[in-house]
Amino acid sequence: MYKVIELLKSIVYDLTKFANERDHVQKIVERHFWLFGEQYNLASADQRMQKALEQYRNILYGEEDVTAKLNSDAENERRMDIFLCNTRNIETTFETTLEENIVVELKAPRVLLTKKVLRQVEDYMDYVRRQPQFNSELRKWKFIAVCKEVDDYVKSQYKAFEDKGKVGLVFQVDNCEVYALTWDDIFKSFEIKHKPMLERLKYDRERVANELMAEVSDTEGREKADTLTKIAVAKVL
Repeated sequence: MYKVIELLKSIVYDLTKFANERDHVQKIVERHFWLFGEQYNLASADQRMQKALEQYRNILYGEEDVTAKLNSDAENERRMDIFLCNTRNIETTFETTLEENIVVELKAPRVLLTKKVLRQVEDYMDYVRRQPQFNSELRKWKFIAVCKEVDDYVKSQYKAFEDKGKVGLVFQVDNCEVYALTWDDIFKSFEIKHKPMLERLKYDRERVANELMAEVSDTEGREKADTLTKIAVAKVL
């Protein structure tokens, strides 16, 4: 896990000008979606919204043929970068099992997380909320945008929702939450959650990073980003 983290850090921070979401960041996250929590299962990646929601139904309910038709909508042609889903028990007043889902929008490292990016994520949320087969009060949805940096508008949204006590929360309505996270938020969360394991392994971040960079010492720019991505995708956990 930690080697994948270091590879992704190099792509996001050191190769910002040469890396993009489709060829680099997304490919790594598809293969290692535990970055957003080991409790989630990959339902689909880089699928149009309609196909993603159909696969969502298949995985959760074992339906071989999706008979429910989604509303005709231009948003069907929007692409979701990563669609992760999971069902887990969440305590409620009536001891009911809630179904929690996560949708992740990834951007190229050079893209700033702005109001425009958040609007795209909110479009996904609005689409899901309009689908009768997905709007049960027993479902929870988390829509997450991830970029290297956030702008002042996003920071103001943090302030507006800081009373909720949830890192990165920028909008909340009904059973849906929208988060704006930096890659540093993702990496730090991993380190905090896995601190005991990393200590047992005597994790030396600098040594690991140097060893990985030695593998691509004869490459530069886009070629280096491509090679690091291939190494990260090939990592078996």
